[in-house]
This record gives sequence, C-alpha cells and structure tokens, in this order.
Amino acid sequence: KRRNGMEPRTIVYVNGINTGKSTDCMTLKAIGDATCAKVYGVYNATEGFYRDAVQTSQDRKAIAAANEGHPPRTGDGRNPAVDTLARLIKSKRLNGEPLELWAHSQGGAVSSLALYDAKNALDTAGIPDGLKGVQVKSFGSAAPEWPNGPEYEHYVHVNDFTPVTFGLGDDQASDGSDAGDGAKVIRFSGDPSGGPFATDHLRKSAMPAPTANHDVTGTYLKMEKQLHGGCD
Repeated sequence: KRRNGMEPRTIVYVNGINTGKSTDCMTLKAIGDATCAKVYGVYNATEGFYRDAVQTSQDRKAIAAANEGHPPRTGDGRNPAVDTLARLIKSKRLNGEPLELWAHSQGGAVSSLALYDAKNALDTAGIPDGLKGVQVKSFGSAAPEWPNGPEYEHYVHVNDFTPVTFGLGDDQASDGSDAGDGAKVIRFSGDPSGGPFATDHLRKSAMPAPTANHDVTGTYLKMEKQLHGGCD
C-alpha cells in the first residue's frame, strides 16, 4: 500500500546469473512489496551457472568496446536480453517516457550494454541526450562501466565477489570514469542476517565471499530500503 502523496512508480527489473523463472518472479514480487511499484521483468534466461558466466564475460567485453566508442557488432556473443532491453529503452525515450531500471549481478552487465546500444541508436536518431530521464539502480553488478546520461545509484557490498571483481570495485578511485556522470555509488558492509549495514568505516574481508553477500533480496533490497525507506 503506497503512502499518501507518493507518486505511482513502474520499475523494470533485470535478474542475475543462474536465476530460474520462479525465483525471478519471487524477486519481482519482493521489489513490488518494498516499493509499492508495478514491476516488470526483462528475463535474463539461464543456461546454468557455467554458460551464464561465459555469457557475462562476453557482455563485459562488449561493454568495454562500447565504452571505447566501438559500435555493437553482430555475433559478438551478447545476451539476447540485451537487445530486448535496448529496444525498450529506445522506445520509451523516443516517446518521451521516463524509465526506472533495476538490475542485479549479470543483469547489470545486460543493462549497461543495453544502455550503450540505446544511446548509440538515439544519437543516430538525433537525440544526443536520449538517456536523460532514465533512472538506474544496480545491485552487485558485474558491469565494469556505464554510459553517461542516466541517473545512477549503484550498490556494492564490499565483501561481495561479483561487483568487487567484475564491477565497480570496492573503492571510489575509478567511479568518475566508470560509474556514469554524477552517479551515486553506495558501498556498504555488514552481515545481511544482522543489523543495519554500515556505509562508513567499512569492514572489508581479505577475500570477498562468492555468494554470502550477493543475494538481491537478502542483501541489496534490504540496503536499498535502509537508505530510502519503505513505501507503506
């Protein structure tokens, strides 16, 4: 139930690695319960952990190429969800509609590459600021870079292997060049099963955990709610 005065919201969510449809549906419901928004999924289909990991690596290479100004190439091994999301972003922006995009883990790589593709298409259509009006929240993302234009909020648990190793990392040294202009990068630490997460005096472990701090609902939605509050 939405608090009085809160504007209606619609969120598009892209799931992470090795996620079945039933699990994805539970996540969509959890996001809806936490935000009182309508939540739609661009489903990042799984082919098992190993193939998903290879696919993520291919998407990350394509992101690096896009960040260097190279246009997307046919047959570059990208995730099919990239093209679906890029078309959605382009359509929304050509119609002047806002878009709120949330993404977890591999879904962050999907979203980053789709944003680069949409930006190229909008630039070609004569809309150089086409990604303004897109709001993005990434959670434990595997994307190494993000294009300028959207309003970003990136969440990184500093003891989560995926964003620390493959994403924006556990310090702010390269945020200015990698996270997107004006991006907020929320780095935090703490036990997901414990009390509030910490956003200062971060406690970094010698080796980030492969999965313990990576769960989208148990870690990242919990931190998003801690930062912004619930809706009811």
